[in-house]
Amino acid sequence: MATSDFVDSVNKKFEPPFNDINLLSRALGLPTSGSQGLSTVGRQRLAYVGDAVLLTLVRAEIVIHSIELDKSDLLLSNDFLARQAVNLGLVPNCTSGAIMSPAQVLKHGTCFEAVIGAYYFDRGLGAVKDFLKPFFLQPLVKLIKREIDDPIRQAITMARLQTGRYPEQVFRPGHKHVTCTLTLGPSIFRGHGLTEHAALKSAAKKVIRALLRPVSFVP
Repeated sequence: MATSDFVDSVNKKFEPPFNDINLLSRALGLPTSGSQGLSTVGRQRLAYVGDAVLLTLVRAEIVIHSIELDKSDLLLSNDFLARQAVNLGLVPNCTSGAIMSPAQVLKHGTCFEAVIGAYYFDRGLGAVKDFLKPFFLQPLVKLIKREIDDPIRQAITMARLQTGRYPEQVFRPGHKHVTCTLTLGPSIFRGHGLTEHAALKSAAKKVIRALLRPVSFVP
């Protein structure tokens, strides 16, 4: 598929479509012609803006749905964003479910953020929200609300969204209690309880507290 045809096919996924097709091309990492104004904004800068826009919209949805747990500090992993880019067809010659290398995950995640940043510049926050709502915001909020009353499932969900990983579980029976160790990358969380389930719940709460750390955006 020619570059111009690919950009046009991506643009058709947006309603309303991009006014500045060069801005979309730059977000996709493709050559542009006759760029001026916002079309000269670098792709990485667009990705920074897209990241901020995504977090803002997710936080707003959390407030609107009266989710009491402070999930406004959620980080969206590159893996999660890369899958969105592939599913939307923003990445040529890559199909849903394809195995991606770490470099591809970073590249495709950045692409999704950059396209969102470009759409924000081109059409505004309202258009971005309407575009993301059916396939991104609503499913994400449903997932969070479903997990909110169960610290174990909640910890797993948050870990997957923020790091792209699932915590590894190890149980060690003791004389008076069971110890559960959850490993998430370099971090280790231990919980204790009379049963494996109680120990897992105790460790999961520590994972949640660790993941709900303040997040700042610095462009």
